[in-house]
Amino acid sequence: MNLPRTQLEHWAVVAAIVDAGSHAAAAERLHRSQSTLSYAVDRLEERLGLRLFERVGRRARLTEDGALLLQRVRPLLQELVRVERLAEQMRSGWEAELRVVVDAAYPTHWLMAVLERFAEHHSVPRIQLEQVVLAAEDMASLEEADLVICSSLPTRHLARPLFQITFLAVAAPEHALVRMGKTLDETVLARYPQVVTATMGDAAREAGFLSPGPRWRVSSLTAARAAVCQGLGYAWLPEAEIEQELASGALVPLPLERGGRYHADLQLLLPGGPDCGPALSALVGLFEAQARRIRECGRP
Repeated sequence: MNLPRTQLEHWAVVAAIVDAGSHAAAAERLHRSQSTLSYAVDRLEERLGLRLFERVGRRARLTEDGALLLQRVRPLLQELVRVERLAEQMRSGWEAELRVVVDAAYPTHWLMAVLERFAEHHSVPRIQLEQVVLAAEDMASLEEADLVICSSLPTRHLARPLFQITFLAVAAPEHALVRMGKTLDETVLARYPQVVTATMGDAAREAGFLSPGPRWRVSSLTAARAAVCQGLGYAWLPEAEIEQELASGALVPLPLERGGRYHADLQLLLPGGPDCGPALSALVGLFEAQARRIRECGRP
């Protein structure tokens, strides 16, 4: 592989001039002299054999060639910043990989908001994220995870409480249970298929929402939502995950005599113990900060 003839530092100067609007403003932002910036641009143009800037009055403006080339180079500059940040974090003991296991009841858009904020400020080469429906018997297999978020399950680890998730009994508007137009009891529910997730099992029965009647057993809450929207059955689904469907009328709450909604407490576990590295500490802090906002105002 041949070595590049240009330097990314010189390209960074070009980007700074464009972003700042002038050589003078870029020089102030970079804490460099204008002559230093001009020299970097001159060397870059010399190596490329192209003009990157043209004079328009008293201002310098990118040429068409310069604009096209800078557009291609910007992702390289951004990646280099991430690489340098990662190297600095590695020197300080930053973990190279995190395994995060999150109960599927944790609203996906809330989870992605935490990860997005983490990515904005930190670089981790690999985060292994698993969204699963957890049951008590699954905890033994999670000992190798760095961070686990689950509902109230028996565990030998001390848990950090996060927030409550509300599950709501829903069905499609054309479902027979909705068309009855009356309050429903367990006897009526037992005549119609319930959609349940693969690991709900005994834990679901103890929570009082697993009907003895026919059921569809699916592998995820996403599949359960799709099945209920399709009219295959009814289910208790996380309210925060079906906000759009409720607003559009694609799903409607069932008028149950009792148990139309129930709550599950989400908690955060650190299987490796409370002494964790800086990356994991930062991620835990973001989850706890989001949980505080949810407890205070109901939304992140």
